[in-house]
Amino acid sequence: MFTLSGARVRLIEAGPGTGPLRNNPAHHVGDELELVEARRLALARSLGRPIAWMNQTHSSRVAVLTSTPSGPRLKIDDETAPFDPADPLANIEADGLIVDARAWAQAPAAAVMTADCLPVLLAG
Repeated sequence: MFTLSGARVRLIEAGPGTGPLRNNPAHHVGDELELVEARRLALARSLGRPIAWMNQTHSSRVAVLTSTPSGPRLKIDDETAPFDPADPLANIEADGLIVDARAWAQAPAAAVMTADCLPVLLAG
């Protein structure tokens, strides 16, 4: 883990080995669901907070995750719904993710799953 302009950054480990943070954290590519869940939970434990997992859709969709008195809410396009960032198998289907951490003491970390595109992280 390293810090970049005040934001803590953690990269998934690649290559041979059996560590809990190695290999695939994505459940949309045919990996065993139990292994993906275990990897995601291990990563959340290493960060000390839940993770909002964004799955790239090659679209113009931007999701906004906020804390409300009734719990976390996710807004994509014109739809708003409850969202549980502590659920390790919940994905946000979008190409942008804003986590509004103002007044959210345990705001989730943001994870971006990409294959051929460069992820960009802005933190303020």
